[in-house]
Amino acid sequence: KCHVLVLVAVDQKIAWDGVNQEIAWDGVNEEIAWDGVNQEIAWDGVNQEIAWDGVNQEIAWDGVNQEIAWDGVNQEIAWDGVNQEIAWDGL
Repeated sequence: KCHVLVLVAVDQKIAWDGVNQEIAWDGVNEEIAWDGVNQEIAWDGVNQEIAWDGVNQEIAWDGVNQEIAWDGVNQEIAWDGVNQEIAWDGL
């Protein structure tokens, strides 16, 4: 499961080297990206997208509560509305 970050700051932007992290949001739109784990998080209250290497996981949904996660050999898809779940490991 993904824990959504709750941010109270408004119109804040953070960027620096070393880990190459960048954070920017204005209360309704947040974007986080950095190297090392190559993670990127962006959403505007109804649409969240998370992707990063290492585990090669990508999660995206927009109110229909869709979740996709895999690590190269194991993929799992689940969402509401039709309550569908798909899981496999290469087969």
